[in-house]
Amino acid sequence: MIKIDNNNTIHIMIVSFFIVLFSLQYFFNEFLNIINLDNLKIELFMVYFYALIISIKRSGYVSVYSLFLILSFLFNLSRLFLELVSDYEIKYTDLFSRIILSNSTEVSLVLLLINVILFSFLSFLIFYKSGKIKLYKSLSLQFIGKYIIILLFIPLIYIYIKEFIFVLNNGYLVVFNGELAQNSSFLSVVIPRIIAIGYFIFLSSVPKEDEFKKISYIYLIILFMNALKGQRGEFLLYILFMIWYYHIIYNKKFNIMKGIKLLSFIFAFSTLLIMIRNDSEIDYLMIPYEFLRLNGISINVSAYVIELGDNIESKGISYLFSPISDYFYRIFIDRNIFYDGPTIELLNVSNNLSNHLIYQINDTAYFLGNGTGSSYLAELYDFSGVFFSGIVMFILTTFTIKIEEYALKIRYILFIAPVLIMHYIYMPRSSFFKFIDEIIILSIIYFIIYLLFKLNARKDNVYI
Repeated sequence: MIKIDNNNTIHIMIVSFFIVLFSLQYFFNEFLNIINLDNLKIELFMVYFYALIISIKRSGYVSVYSLFLILSFLFNLSRLFLELVSDYEIKYTDLFSRIILSNSTEVSLVLLLINVILFSFLSFLIFYKSGKIKLYKSLSLQFIGKYIIILLFIPLIYIYIKEFIFVLNNGYLVVFNGELAQNSSFLSVVIPRIIAIGYFIFLSSVPKEDEFKKISYIYLIILFMNALKGQRGEFLLYILFMIWYYHIIYNKKFNIMKGIKLLSFIFAFSTLLIMIRNDSEIDYLMIPYEFLRLNGISINVSAYVIELGDNIESKGISYLFSPISDYFYRIFIDRNIFYDGPTIELLNVSNNLSNHLIYQINDTAYFLGNGTGSSYLAELYDFSGVFFSGIVMFILTTFTIKIEEYALKIRYILFIAPVLIMHYIYMPRSSFFKFIDEIIILSIIYFIIYLLFKLNARKDNVYI
């Protein structure tokens, strides 16, 4: 049963008013096509900061919804913010092709952002509940997870050093055009997955705080070595997840000063990698501006999908669900096609938005191994348009908030929570349903462990 206090009722009424206002604006624009874009952008930031402030007040800085909103600003709102504080203009795009966005595209883009924030915020207000961990510690799971990481640490570091040298000698694009995979061993794929599973097993044991820190530092070293190849996303995302776990599981309040230091590190590390990867000259006075501009390029994915219209619209399986269809195609039909680099055959069998968009706007860049990345905004727009995207977002947010809640009560949920939490907060830069691959494997492994330890469950409190 959902309990809603008086303050929450007021917030729900305010959000409902904004939803009605959005609906009127949407249909007003559809029929008359005359909306003041500047006012619309101001409304967007009013809605965004309202949602962020209330989310932080109710659930803290590192709840799953607060983290989602923070990354939404970085990837989806930062360039719109730069428009307000500088001479930057978002309509002049720079995602592998230079086109000028039409006014109608900008309006649709801002309306889409307002819609998904409103409905996700409504879901948060209705369904979010704070709680404390109710699971006992499991020494057996802790032992298994810990020693998987320790035993595979050195071999994996060796593999990552070899791959880093290969990337240095051959360029960043070898990571995406299939060349790195062709020159790497089978172990370079298997060991990282095993060690990640080991870390998830370790976390599901609810280890002591000090033990959590030690093993997490070891795992961060592994992720950092992998990030040196130029892919900073996974490393930074795991840092955010570890912070989420630490504060949710151990019921710790977020330390603002430590948070500022961490953000400064992420800020510097991310910007440095982007500039090195793009062979950009580093102007230290412009780093804050460049940090927002470079990371905010993700908004162009959604802008291009809206601007290109029928030319980029998904055929058959929606872009939103393509990770699911791709997974089963790899399992039951042909997996090699996904590891041979960018090909026409890949476009024919996969509805991955990143591949189709880069091919549409710059086919030469596609065959060289470049990509645009994806965005839940673009995928929602393709699936359900501006208006109904909010309803889909309401469902996705409710699902994830419940995962956060039940991770404190059910060990299986805590075991798979890392994947689901990270995919949700990273949606502004990626696809939500990419978790399908990992979730199926993790579920199989969990129930194998369950069967092995079933007889000892009551004694060791492995499963609650």
